[in-house]
Amino acid sequence: MSMCVGTALVGCSSDDAVVDGGDNKGIASETQYLTVNLVTNSTNGTRAAGDLTEDDPNNAKYEEGLANENEVKKVRFYFFDASGNPAAVRKTTDGFSNYLDWNKNISDEGSDMPNVEKVLSATLVLQSPLGDNTTETTQLVAIVNPEGDANDKLSLASLAEITGNYGDVSNGFVMSNSTYYMAAGDVKNKKMTVSVEGKVKATSGEALNDPVQIYVERTMAKVRLNSGLTAVKEIEGVKIYSTAKGEEKQTFTEMTGGESVEKEIFVKFLGWNTTAVADKSRLVKEISTKWPANLLGENMPWNWSEFSRSFWAVNASGVAYQYGAFQNGSADDNKFQAQAMTKFDKSQWVYINENATDVANMDDGKDPTTPTKVIISAQLVDENGNPIDIAEYGDTRTTVSELKKLYADNCGLYRKTVTGEGADAVTTFTKIEPKDITFKTISDLDNDNHKPDINKAGRYKVYAQLTTDAEKTEWYPSNNKDAVALSTADANGSLKALGTAKVWSEGRTYYYFDIKHLGNKKNGVVRNHIYDANITALTGLGTPVYNPDEIIYPEKPEDDDNSFIAAQINILSWRVVANDVTLDW
Repeated sequence: MSMCVGTALVGCSSDDAVVDGGDNKGIASETQYLTVNLVTNSTNGTRAAGDLTEDDPNNAKYEEGLANENEVKKVRFYFFDASGNPAAVRKTTDGFSNYLDWNKNISDEGSDMPNVEKVLSATLVLQSPLGDNTTETTQLVAIVNPEGDANDKLSLASLAEITGNYGDVSNGFVMSNSTYYMAAGDVKNKKMTVSVEGKVKATSGEALNDPVQIYVERTMAKVRLNSGLTAVKEIEGVKIYSTAKGEEKQTFTEMTGGESVEKEIFVKFLGWNTTAVADKSRLVKEISTKWPANLLGENMPWNWSEFSRSFWAVNASGVAYQYGAFQNGSADDNKFQAQAMTKFDKSQWVYINENATDVANMDDGKDPTTPTKVIISAQLVDENGNPIDIAEYGDTRTTVSELKKLYADNCGLYRKTVTGEGADAVTTFTKIEPKDITFKTISDLDNDNHKPDINKAGRYKVYAQLTTDAEKTEWYPSNNKDAVALSTADANGSLKALGTAKVWSEGRTYYYFDIKHLGNKKNGVVRNHIYDANITALTGLGTPVYNPDEIIYPEKPEDDDNSFIAAQINILSWRVVANDVTLDW
């Protein structure tokens, strides 16, 4: 989607129709007129969603926005002089202001799909600071559905630094001028504003015949997910999938009736969401004119000056990233829990902030250091769809109970029991039992605050440790009668020394992939694009989750080449670009 605004500044006579600009109070002075044609997406354009735009440099397709994605409740226009200083356009009790708010007298003028859609038209009143028909305005920025109060006498430089989290779309989608560059010989001029120079006319008729064009884009991106996988079976409406790699089944060993039985592992999806989501983005897009033409790949230009658009961006300064736990909770830090969306047919979606080049790499146009991801929460199940506890220790894949037995047999811890007294006393040493062993994540053991360290690999791993009750027992390093009791810390150290394991507690697991931008050439999320992912293949058990309340910073198990999830990404801008992506697990 794009939006374009046509504007005209005109002088007026007493016969001209004056339309007050929304909240702007008419104050007697020499007036000028700004005619606005605002173009937004409609829900039923004249051409079908996904129509090809022949002039698009990437041969892209477009999709019409939904009704709420196109709704315009208010537009705020900021005016600047040639140097980017605030330009007076409205008289106030404190002098003059450089913005106008428009929120009424909106008329629908039709559509022009696929690049532009619903056209809205209105007329605003400008007031000269000198009380005549002159204007110092040379540049204009439009903000659609602005949040909060206006920043009066705001300079262009200050406007360019405004950031926010624009994910709350209950009052409409925040949109702003598209940023791009125009080439004049070897010089590339960044265009963040629209010039109104030479557009001030003597009559409204002349102005209407010579409008100013503004393209406006939503500040948010949109992510959808579809599963193209074929279920091996469906149990009570729940689809389960194979985890096999080709003809090789993924299995685990379970002790049944004293015998070792090999069973196949299946997986069912619980939900999906985005993670590593930027907590804010710029109100107006930022770019660098130093980016090479092939930044997004050969024959895929990132700038489209003919339609005043660009397809890459620079992040806000100081961006932080938001993550969530596996479990669907209500805590603030669990906002991006993996199970937020439960359908895998593109009928659900999430809106996220832009996440492209970091400020530090502004002129290089590199991928974001922390790319935004799609994360899928899932559960490993048996052939009947029942959750199963699975554990891996070295080359052994078995149940959690068998893993505890393996640790108990190898840790060399004993409890001592003394019966009788004096010369009749009998000392007995008994090996530690599986019931005395629990598992704790690396985060539980290595951090004082028990929170995962995003910079430390292996966050999914667990160590064997004593249970709370077992810590009340004295443990000995051997069954020698002269053995000295260990401290609890040393006893736990003996268990920890056996190394880490992977435990899919109750079968909890997750898969994830970085969101790719335009032809799989770059990781990144750019405003006004739809990232349409289709899961085409899945192999392996995913990344284990032992503690469902622990925040997940996604990572793949090391030395695991048997797992992958493949996704076909279709990127739309409320614009469509097709991508095929294979994500090895």
